Amino acid sequence: MPGLRMPCGLGTAHQQQAYNMTCSAALAVAVCLTLLAAAGVVASPLLALLAPVYFVAELLFAMIWYYRYLMLSYQPVKHRPLSHDPVSSFKKAMAHLKLFADIRHFLSIWFHGAPLEDIKRDNVADLLAYAFFYKTRDEVDAEGRAHELEAMVQFIEATWDVTLTPGHNPSLRWMCHLWEPMKVWYEPLGFYLFMEAAALLGALALRAAGFKQSRWSGLTYYTRNMPHSSSHGSGSRRTSMQQQPLEHGSSPLPHARHQWCDQAASSAARQRQEAPGSGGNEVPLVLLHGIGMGLIPYISLLFNMAATGRPLLALEFKHVSMRWVLWVPTVDEVAEVLVAIMQREGLERCCLVGHSYGTAVASRLLQQHPAKVVQTCMIDPVCFSMFMPNLLRNFLYESPGSGSRLGDFMMQCAARDVHVSATLSRRFFWSDVNLFEEQLPGRSLVVLSGQDVLMAAAKVRRGPGLGFRGRGKGPWGRLGAACTAVNINAGRSLVVLSGQDMHVVAAEVRRVRAQRAASG
Repeated sequence: MPGLRMPCGLGTAHQQQAYNMTCSAALAVAVCLTLLAAAGVVASPLLALLAPVYFVAELLFAMIWYYRYLMLSYQPVKHRPLSHDPVSSFKKAMAHLKLFADIRHFLSIWFHGAPLEDIKRDNVADLLAYAFFYKTRDEVDAEGRAHELEAMVQFIEATWDVTLTPGHNPSLRWMCHLWEPMKVWYEPLGFYLFMEAAALLGALALRAAGFKQSRWSGLTYYTRNMPHSSSHGSGSRRTSMQQQPLEHGSSPLPHARHQWCDQAASSAARQRQEAPGSGGNEVPLVLLHGIGMGLIPYISLLFNMAATGRPLLALEFKHVSMRWVLWVPTVDEVAEVLVAIMQREGLERCCLVGHSYGTAVASRLLQQHPAKVVQTCMIDPVCFSMFMPNLLRNFLYESPGSGSRLGDFMMQCAARDVHVSATLSRRFFWSDVNLFEEQLPGRSLVVLSGQDVLMAAAKVRRGPGLGFRGRGKGPWGRLGAACTAVNINAGRSLVVLSGQDMHVVAAEVRRVRAQRAASG
């Protein structure tokens, strides 16, 4: 294919390995189906009749999956950001790393646990060339920038008082996921059918609660409490019921959750209108979900957000939801589609609520269209300190180690999905996505879960601009022993580090709000 190349290590041998993996997985599924069919001869003649049809469908899908895997494994010859300053990114990253004394542990993680004695000077140069130039050391040298790479190595040695052994260890590998073969599991047709059925049930639940479902530029999104109801043409899929004004008793469906959302939203709207100085205009909320099962885990959160009465928009990212897709967009493309959707819905500005992968999209929107964002709420963010190796190691290379075998298995299923792997290993550049404090708008909230098995939450909190220790003042300072709240941006924004998990934070925030409401 012109303009494309196979990733490092993805040659004939690896193609044969991937082919064998696919055939083995498909054969295992076929054997299971044959056994089920044999058991169904007595129990259900219909099952015995349909099993061979499904068996053939699985084999055909295995071939399609393998072809899809090969296509997604290809990468552009210039697999790097369009505009990128390696030296500036290095200086910002080092400003964060200076807060940590153990550079040996940092390098050891990048080199798959190798001790510092085995990591030679040229190996570190290889890592820096990959991480900051998106090139090999030879390519950097050919461009006449070898002195910049040498200055980076010298800076590390001088700052942490380490002496790297000269030379190169050819047997040592580092985590270069952009160049390595994608780490995937074969997931059968039945798995994707199950995920589509689950997504359909989630969509029905949202539509029953009064959300409108639309589609624009390849992305599906849901809206509620929008300031106007306009026709968007044939490209949209609308619910059969029209969204009614949020007045008590006007619910078109006798559904308890729908009535609760309408009643709570109506009460919230009346309180805002009665508040002194309130103009009645609320900044819309935009929810950007993370990797997993799409919007399904966020349905309860969406119901609570809808109950505030604010205009609400929730995007659905199928390419990171373990569903079969034909388009795997970059975070930049997702951000541009979000801007187009906001214009389509008449939203000039918004309050972004991002979780996990959604914070990467939020980061690009903040960098490219800062005027569109009034506030941000970053939950379990991945867009801070992306040069740290923890997230990459725990999500793409190793088992998360959460203590729950089922939880680790489900997380690995998401990480090894062919579209998720392509998103992170072929269409994702840390230097573009990484967000720094000065890029956060005022009145932002960053919530870090202390027991997050993917991110090093405590280290992210001590990053540039987030390096404030101690307990915040005001009502947030009463979060209790479970959380530590610190102010950033001269007190305009807040970071909450939970020693437990998000449920603790949510409970404490509700308690604080209840106390404030009771005190008048």
